[in-house]
This record gives sequence, C-alpha cells and structure tokens, in this order.
Amino acid sequence: MVRGEEAKKKKKMKKKKTAKKKKKKKPGVYFLEVLKDGEVLDKIYLDKRRQIFGRQLQTCDFVLDHQSVSRQHAAVVPHKDGSIYVIDLGSGHGTFVANERLTRDSPVELEVGQSVKFAASTRTYILRKNNAALFRQPHWPQRLIYLHLQILLTKKLFWHTIPL
Repeated sequence: MVRGEEAKKKKKMKKKKTAKKKKKKKPGVYFLEVLKDGEVLDKIYLDKRRQIFGRQLQTCDFVLDHQSVSRQHAAVVPHKDGSIYVIDLGSGHGTFVANERLTRDSPVELEVGQSVKFAASTRTYILRKNNAALFRQPHWPQRLIYLHLQILLTKKLFWHTIPL
C-alpha cells in the first residue's frame, strides 16, 4: 500500500515537471536576422544551448538548403557570460564572419551587427540584440487606461495637460 502511494506521488511530480516545461518561452536576448538580397526573410532566436547549421535534416537545428553547405556546417553557441560564438565544424567551403573565413573548430566571438555566411549561400545572418527581452515593459490593459483617464477627468486634474 505504501509503494502504491509513492508511485502516485512520483507520477504527480512528473506531471508537474512536464507542465512547467510546456510554458511559453520568451524570445532570447540575441537573434540572427536572415537576409537575402537585402530583404529580411526570418529571425532565428538564439535561446538554446547551441544551434547547429547544415544540410542534414536529422542532426541540424537549422537546415540550409544549398549544395555548398556541409551536412553539419557550423554551430552558434551562446556563452554563459552573454557573448555569442560561431564555430566552423570542419566544413568544406567555409564559414565566414565579417567576410573572413573561420578556422576549423576555433570559436570566434560574434559582435552585434556582424554578419555570418555559410559557404557559397547567398543568405546573410546578422546578429541582433532583442532589447525587449532585456527590459520588460509594463502592460496596461486598455480598460484600465480608460478608467484611469475617467478618474483624472472627473477630478479636473488633467485638463491643463492635454495638448491641443
């Protein structure tokens, strides 16, 4: 009887843990802006431990559909100090940061605004900082704002500050 109760408690704990994991994630502080011919195509938020870029569907987080890209081409890794690093994983045609080819397995710090290119792909990935993720802005529902304005208007404290 005691064992049955322990098993039920363990199941409840597992359910609580999985419920916590399913919460919506906020976007990360850094993201890669994907550009082609000067047009923004996508944003890749760097909120995971590491991101693998390459052609291989099973092992890569971001699949790059270009014949010059290796199966596992490069990794983008956030460091615990907040910086972002790019590592070439031994690609045949290279990974480029600010138009300079990276040395295999040597992490290079990526600065905000710098570009990354994979092999001969025409897409450019630019590191951007998401300031909205750093500073949470207060959210006032529209109804509360309306009620606040009504109170101010009834007290006649607000009339002289309205720009005409």
